[in-house]
Amino acid sequence: MRLQMSKKILLLLIILIIPCLSPVPIHTWEFINESLQPAAVPATSQRVSTPVRSDFDGDGIMETLALRDGRASIRSNDQLRWQSPREWKVRQAWLGDLNHDGSIEAVLLVWRPFKPWPVDRWLPSGGRISQFHDAQGESCHFMLIGWSRGMFRERWAGSALAEPVKTFPDSPG
Repeated sequence: MRLQMSKKILLLLIILIIPCLSPVPIHTWEFINESLQPAAVPATSQRVSTPVRSDFDGDGIMETLALRDGRASIRSNDQLRWQSPREWKVRQAWLGDLNHDGSIEAVLLVWRPFKPWPVDRWLPSGGRISQFHDAQGESCHFMLIGWSRGMFRERWAGSALAEPVKTFPDSPG
């Protein structure tokens, strides 16, 4: 009886200690006031409305963000102004200002071929993100595409995610 109790206590301790030993800190986030904020576990969720049009470049003409067959595009009238590369698989796209710079960007949830950080070539372990990809060699990222220096470009791209995001709230209901 005493041996069974000791095993149960040991198992409980292991379960409690494992998250502390992970090389990747565990974080939860929630969408509050049009931005991602750190949240307590478990995080609450809410649906948000998604604008699909915005004047990215300030010329008074609304650009439209569209997602079709895994490719995101930004158009002004009928003119294609930006399109995601073919090797990206864009799962979701919406407009927002996640970096709080006062400009609207296209926020993309992207799967693309995994690329380790340049510094990882010199690390004996292969780097902190070396395993953050699926069996097909693709990794999950958030990306911001916006207007900068006279053109649409990648404003920010997150590193490969340890825990891929399957979906994020993007429409009411």
